[in-house]
Amino acid sequence: MSKDSRIATLNTVAESRKQDCLERTEKAISKLLKNHEKISFRSIARVACVSVSYLYKYPEIKERIQNLRQQQTKGIVQPPKYQTASEKSKQAIIEQFRNRIKILERERQEQVKQIQALTGRLYEVGQNQDLIERFKAENSRLNEENKQLHLLLNSIRSDSQLQINNMTQINSLELETNHHSHGIISDDLSQIISEIGIKLNKDLTQLIKSKSELEVNNALLVVKESLVLGNVRSKAGLFRKALENNWQPDESDQERKINTIKSAFSLWYDIAYSYGIVIGYREEEGTIMVQENTGKWNNFDDFSAKWTLEYLKRWQSSNKKH
Repeated sequence: MSKDSRIATLNTVAESRKQDCLERTEKAISKLLKNHEKISFRSIARVACVSVSYLYKYPEIKERIQNLRQQQTKGIVQPPKYQTASEKSKQAIIEQFRNRIKILERERQEQVKQIQALTGRLYEVGQNQDLIERFKAENSRLNEENKQLHLLLNSIRSDSQLQINNMTQINSLELETNHHSHGIISDDLSQIISEIGIKLNKDLTQLIKSKSELEVNNALLVVKESLVLGNVRSKAGLFRKALENNWQPDESDQERKINTIKSAFSLWYDIAYSYGIVIGYREEEGTIMVQENTGKWNNFDDFSAKWTLEYLKRWQSSNKKH
């Protein structure tokens, strides 16, 4: 063993002895104080089973004994209170119970939270079940409505198809009736016009092409009726008026006069309104009244004398050129 090792071993042994001495000294002091015996180096050495010189060897022990001896002389040293074994046991048991109670309380609180969560979940499940039942009922109702709508849709489709077929037939008839409006006057129509003795010019030809065959036939019938009555000055002129005013056969002169006035007024009003000359019209006891842009109402016959149809047409034509 080396020198350093031996020194270390000796130091360890010395320290161990010192600690042992300190413990025995402390126990001896506690015993003497408990038994109310006098504190001295000799009494402590006797109880601790050490020599007096050994107690003097350690300054901290020496100082402690001297302090205790002085305090005992002055009467202020109180022996330490020690719990008996039974008191310690009781205290330990109580502490264990307290800890256990704390643990149980935490567990109880956790269980309360779990119960509350489960209760809420059960309530939600109940609510969801009611909601599911309502959804089922609503779904059944919607399915029934859907069936009814399908039936109605099929019925509408059938009616629509029938209407389409009818419209197709009507359009076919109208196409046959109006075939001359595409810029062609049929040979039969030309022959009838020629037999009546109506001479066509460019303007009259264009007017015929702008009308339906029914309107042209009605105008021809009007001319034929007038020829029978013998009051025709110009066949072409009468034919033109009948076309322009959409005269019907078997109409009285008064009816044709009214229709002519209405037709002329309609043409005049469209032009005058488009240029802001008038802003409205109405009928009062068979008289047509027009409202000029100032808000004043005027008799149509009087007002149209100032703003004639020919003047409005020229104005319209002039504006189109510009």
